[in-house]
Amino acid sequence: MKNGLKQSLSMLVGGVLVAGVLAATQASAQDEPAAAVVSAEPAAVVELVNAPIAPVLGYQGQLLDPFTGAPKPNGIYAMAFSMYNAADGGAPLWTEAKSVQVTDGYFATLLGDLAPLNLGIFNGQVLYLGVRVGADAEATPRQRMAYAPYALYAGNADTLDGLDSSAFARVGQGGSGPLAYGYVDENGNRGVGTPNWSSQFVDQGGNARGYEIQIDGENSQFRDYVTLVTPTCGNIGEARMANTGSTGGRLLVEFVNPDGGREQCRFHFVVYKP
Repeated sequence: MKNGLKQSLSMLVGGVLVAGVLAATQASAQDEPAAAVVSAEPAAVVELVNAPIAPVLGYQGQLLDPFTGAPKPNGIYAMAFSMYNAADGGAPLWTEAKSVQVTDGYFATLLGDLAPLNLGIFNGQVLYLGVRVGADAEATPRQRMAYAPYALYAGNADTLDGLDSSAFARVGQGGSGPLAYGYVDENGNRGVGTPNWSSQFVDQGGNARGYEIQIDGENSQFRDYVTLVTPTCGNIGEARMANTGSTGGRLLVEFVNPDGGREQCRFHFVVYKP
């Protein structure tokens, strides 16, 4: 003989009310119905971004005798909570079993404090919560979850397919920033910049005048690098063209004036290695 158990469940998650009438069937006539489950007040969603513990969902309710409507006696009750992507059947996407303290019929628990929530399931798919008390079968129908739990998935808003930006390489930079950058004065002396380079001005007469930049650990061949140079010499309106190349494993920077001659010029530079 089977005993019918009607359970009234009002689930409040993050202040959103989901109400319904649940029906469960006892597997044995010797077992008494455990309780009707009625929510008490809005529960809170606790979202901990970049915290060392997992996010949790607060759930509060009340256990009532299904026949008399009276609160169940004080004590600790075994309860199980499961989340599904189907209204019935299917395997649970998340399950947590725990012992819950009940006082005057009321209880409160945190879903996810023992079995961490799988935040990936809150990705827009429809989810249902199943509740089981004691040895009873899981109450039916399952309750559809409202929007608040899906806010837990917002922790992935700054990722791509769950990967942080540090997992991706910047286009053409080998996953890092500039190889070297800095400021060089007209005499070839280095100024501010990364600490991994030195510079000098070389004048061999005529058009053999320019600046050589040695980058630590690099055998510079100009075809293997991208170099940006900004001249900061001459008068306003006087164009200075910067040529870049390489010599003896060093970066070479030359400045050509409007007359076609080479000249000294202070400048900023940035070097990338694709």
